[in-house]
Amino acid sequence: MAADRLVVALLWFLILGVITMDFALQAVHVANQSLIYRVRPEAQNRLTAAYMIFYSIGSAAGSGLSTLIYEQAGWGGVCIAGAIVRGGLGVSGRDPRLMRSCAAARSSHDHDLTTSGVSMPGAGAGGGCRIENRVAVPHLEST
Repeated sequence: MAADRLVVALLWFLILGVITMDFALQAVHVANQSLIYRVRPEAQNRLTAAYMIFYSIGSAAGSGLSTLIYEQAGWGGVCIAGAIVRGGLGVSGRDPRLMRSCAAARSSHDHDLTTSGVSMPGAGAGGGCRIENRVAVPHLEST
């Protein structure tokens, strides 16, 4: 009897975990797509297609690699591999020089933050920041 109740309780926790992860994945997709749409609003279809292609390739590669690592080293190995991959990508996957440039541009132009679409130079050739809705957004200029 007690074992049956434990199995039912664990099954409910598993279902809750799956639902939570589904909501989290949807939130990640929405957040990522809203960020990439800011870069080139006129190219939303192409950006979405590229995002989903690389998301699928990354998911498949990560799934296959983690399965091989799990086979050899168990969960500890998978966790270490995940930490190594995450560390190699950096905190946000963005060029830190560009992000520092945008932060500096934002702090030095606080009085301009109410103006939408103001461009600021920075981060070397072809880079810079654009103020949109009071946020400094990194962008690359078209050549």
